[in-house]
Amino acid sequence: MENEREIRRATLDRLDRQVLRLRGSIDAGHRRIIDLKQGAIQARAVRREQDIQLRLNATARQTPAVQEAEELIAASLAATTRSSRRRSCKRSTATLAATVSPTASPIRATAPPRAPPRPASWPVSNPSTDPNPLRGQHNVHQ
Repeated sequence: MENEREIRRATLDRLDRQVLRLRGSIDAGHRRIIDLKQGAIQARAVRREQDIQLRLNATARQTPAVQEAEELIAASLAATTRSSRRRSCKRSTATLAATVSPTASPIRATAPPRAPPRPASWPVSNPSTDPNPLRGQHNVHQ
């Protein structure tokens, strides 16, 4: 009887170890399946993105509006480059004129024209000093 009890305990211990190993294997298999599913989802997303990009590029090549927009952008960039060259040329000319003529002021040569003074009849821009508190409110009837 004593011998039979030890055999049963040994069998129980052996079965417990096998159960633990099988549970670990099952958990590892589940993790592997989840990783494979996530990889498949990512692969599908990349494939869809590539297909969309190919279709978009094919459509863009056929669309004259895209070509027209690209030409307009190129022309705009070229015009901006030309105007910045002209501005730098004008600045250097004004600086040269100021250094040649001692009476010429470089501030006047490069300063933009001033705006005319505001008439006294214009509304007051500071609301704290405005005598009419409703001025400037668009939605008076609330």
